[in-house]
Amino acid sequence: MALIEYKNVEKYYGDYHALRNINLEIEKGQVVVLLGPSGSGKSTLIRTMNALESIETGSLKVNGHEIANASVKDLVQLRKEVGMVFQHFNLYPHKTVLENVTLAPIKVLGKSQKEAETIA
Repeated sequence: MALIEYKNVEKYYGDYHALRNINLEIEKGQVVVLLGPSGSGKSTLIRTMNALESIETGSLKVNGHEIANASVKDLVQLRKEVGMVFQHFNLYPHKTVLENVTLAPIKVLGKSQKEAETIA
């Protein structure tokens, strides 16, 4: 089973067709690069992975979670498993990079500082 699986995914913003028939499988441990010009759908594709953006048609599964019709409870669980760093992110200036990266696993997932640092 793929870690992330897109099947015939479509996404529109009004008349703008942002994602066209996306079919993609990403296996655990695989490294994938999304490359393309501004407006080609890279950020939209990534934002659909944890339902920050909805899809109109198709199927999207992330770590066994069906995204399109997920309940709020399912989305909470999914978002504990999916981490994102946005293009224009804000770090806490009074913390080190490591402290910024380990903050969520410690606060949200209840990991110890040592566990969070090992993961980071």
